[in-house]
Amino acid sequence: MTDLQASRAVPRITLTPLEGRLYIIAVLAGVYLFAWRAIAGTTTPSAAPRPSVAEVAPAHSLAVWLDDLPVAKRPALLLPTGWRLASGGEPAITLPAPRMVRAPASRPLRVRTRSS
Repeated sequence: MTDLQASRAVPRITLTPLEGRLYIIAVLAGVYLFAWRAIAGTTTPSAAPRPSVAEVAPAHSLAVWLDDLPVAKRPALLLPTGWRLASGGEPAITLPAPRMVRAPASRPLRVRTRSS
């Protein structure tokens, strides 16, 4: 004869502490996602069409060259010695990159103890 109680016993699921924490985090993430969707779903966007980029962008440029401004509207600038203002049509001058030089290796530090 077979033992009926042994076949009816439900196997117990054991979780390690790490698995338990991960399960709790997954449940909380699901609750937060559900609440976020519920709150975000209550606000309806307006039915007005979005304006195009041409309507939003200003007609004039946001940046101007100093040369383009009239002399009366130019700000007073005090440039450091050796500096000069570049005009808008002037090509940019690039200086050659400095040569890379490896620093000399320092001597290993000596550890002084009482016996030395």
